[in-house]
Amino acid sequence: MHKNSITISDNFKKATYKAVFSIVLFVFIYLLLVVLAGILTIACAYGGIMLIALKPSIITIMLGLGIFSMGVLILAFLVKFVFSQHKVDRSHLIEITKEQEPQLFKFIREIVDEVETDFP
Repeated sequence: MHKNSITISDNFKKATYKAVFSIVLFVFIYLLLVVLAGILTIACAYGGIMLIALKPSIITIMLGLGIFSMGVLILAFLVKFVFSQHKVDRSHLIEITKEQEPQLFKFIREIVDEVETDFP
């Protein structure tokens, strides 16, 4: 091994395996929910059509469309989650330059040198 190589502890390995397992479990359960929501949407569409076909009237048409809409909305909200974007608003933040705050940058440089890391 190299002199500066990093050894990974058993606790870190366990935490890594748990994190990967949790992500895989989440993806599996999410896909299962999407499949079940698709089945529910098909069942709601079939139920709505059969309700309208059973006795066509204004009330059954509204109920049938409502049942169908319920299935579609459940599926839509599950799928919407995947495509949603989270934007971070940074308009309230102020950029500080080396010319504005030389003491702060000097202090940060000292810490970087002590820790022996890269300057941010």
